[in-house]
Amino acid sequence: MSPKVSPMKIHDLFDTTTPLPPHERYGEKPFLGSSHDWAIKTLHQLPKIGDLLDIGPGSGVIAKLLGSPSHLIAVEPDRLSWEHLRPLYATVHENVNDLAPEESFDSILLLDVLEHVSDPATLLASATQRLRPGGHLLISVPNIAHFAIRLMLLLGFFPEMNKGPLDRTHLKFFTLSTITNLIKNNSQIQIVSRTGSIPPLELLVPASLAQSKPWGWMQSAHHCLATKMPGLFAYQLLFLLQKSPRSVQEAAK
Repeated sequence: MSPKVSPMKIHDLFDTTTPLPPHERYGEKPFLGSSHDWAIKTLHQLPKIGDLLDIGPGSGVIAKLLGSPSHLIAVEPDRLSWEHLRPLYATVHENVNDLAPEESFDSILLLDVLEHVSDPATLLASATQRLRPGGHLLISVPNIAHFAIRLMLLLGFFPEMNKGPLDRTHLKFFTLSTITNLIKNNSQIQIVSRTGSIPPLELLVPASLAQSKPWGWMQSAHHCLATKMPGLFAYQLLFLLQKSPRSVQEAAK
């Protein structure tokens, strides 16, 4: 993955005066330890990607990086992003319920989506119903218990931001325990693996610094901490889930 991305200024994080559609707000993060880096590597390690449903695709990063699975569908409620997404996906729907009743998938993505809805459990259940037996579901959510946010709270700050765990459009906040409990309450899926991402600081520093060896060493160490202790050091909490290989009807026999 190419590290050449548009730079971002600190001001952009706190600029809440100009609402932007998802394809402009959520760009590519092709860096070690990012959720995009994790998602692509994880998908390529699956026995089968197959038909894929991307719920809340943002700027369509995964579609761009993944290539052409056998069937790639997006669900994006914000129609302002549809024109940007249509060239990347076979079909773009506004809601999961707009899919044909019989339509199902081998892989489903819920990357930084559950925090944007008022009822994450219902959305997770809807996604699970669309997943074929033995299929895989990738989830990422921001970690509100990240050490930097804990420090801000200690100092009396809880700022609204344009991106990140304090994104002003978030309706729900997750810690490692709350997202784990949400997943475990869904009896049809089980956790295959769990890890954490690190902040894409490469977006805020000069390219010469981001490409230097000391920076790489620092980010590698940071990534190791996020992996070993995600509750404290993970910027996002990342889960690979699998639906039971047997259908509900088979399990009931």
